[in-house]
Amino acid sequence: MILLARVACIQLLSRRRESPGDFLLRLTCLVEHATHDGAQLIVFPAYTAFAYLTLAHPEAQLYFGPGLAQGIRRIWSSYGASNFNDFLDFFKGLARKHGTYIVPGTMLTPTGKGVTNTAYLISPAGTTIGTQSETHLNRDERGSGFVSGDDLQVFATPLGNLGFVICEDAWYPEVMRILTLKGAQIIIAPVAVPKPYSKWHQVRGMWQNIQQNQVFGIESCLTGFLGGVEFEGRSTIYATCEMTPGDTGVLAQAKAAHMEDVFTAGLDFIKLGETIRRFDIFSQFNRPLYKQWFPHVYREYPLPASRYHERKREEHEGRKPL
Repeated sequence: MILLARVACIQLLSRRRESPGDFLLRLTCLVEHATHDGAQLIVFPAYTAFAYLTLAHPEAQLYFGPGLAQGIRRIWSSYGASNFNDFLDFFKGLARKHGTYIVPGTMLTPTGKGVTNTAYLISPAGTTIGTQSETHLNRDERGSGFVSGDDLQVFATPLGNLGFVICEDAWYPEVMRILTLKGAQIIIAPVAVPKPYSKWHQVRGMWQNIQQNQVFGIESCLTGFLGGVEFEGRSTIYATCEMTPGDTGVLAQAKAAHMEDVFTAGLDFIKLGETIRRFDIFSQFNRPLYKQWFPHVYREYPLPASRYHERKREEHEGRKPL
């Protein structure tokens, strides 16, 4: 494993009026900017490929909300699949050209019951190492016909072991804990959060989970308009507080929540190891309890785990569950 990895985070601005060619040119420039700064891993936000699909076929009128899954399924058989394959091939070419790992955000792909929000990991050789689907869904995602994945993968690379938390997953502590127990060292979070941006909403997601699991994190946020929704977010590269200036837990961050940005940071695994030895929270993990109850919770409740916790919050607040 490389002891010092250089990673790049892309904060992508989605535009409603842009040609597909100009969009790809903009992505090329962002990748070139990142590799010029020495990036060995480049992360794009959620829905990057979906943004391309909406630009390539505006007549499909794909919007988040009821009917999105049906709309994607309707166009997929005619040209959606070929567009998506072309989009992946585009990123595979960039990965080969620059010799870097790339996460080209996520794409909504049809399944038998709806659409999955799935991230892809591309190697410097231009091959797809693996995929990860979002495992927890919020109310808006369920209303748009999303279906959740049921497994969490960790991918071994020379840069370290990589795991994904996608969109809503970043706000469920058990997701990152499971990935950490499976050996993940770098957590990649392609996200898209509707406007307005809230610092505190972000802190209770990736920031706290990074601190609780002593791993590195790359949170790439979508901004701008897409599918009838305006998104904002402040992309961030995280480390443990002890490793960052001012004990902030932040190695690098986008300048603002509403604009496009690209920035890099070094992930020092030697320092991370020193932090873990000084504050060995791993020795405090109750692994037998996790093994006993995590599978039980996800088996026993017919609702997705995300909806179960949402319902419990509603009951606690005295609201009538939907």
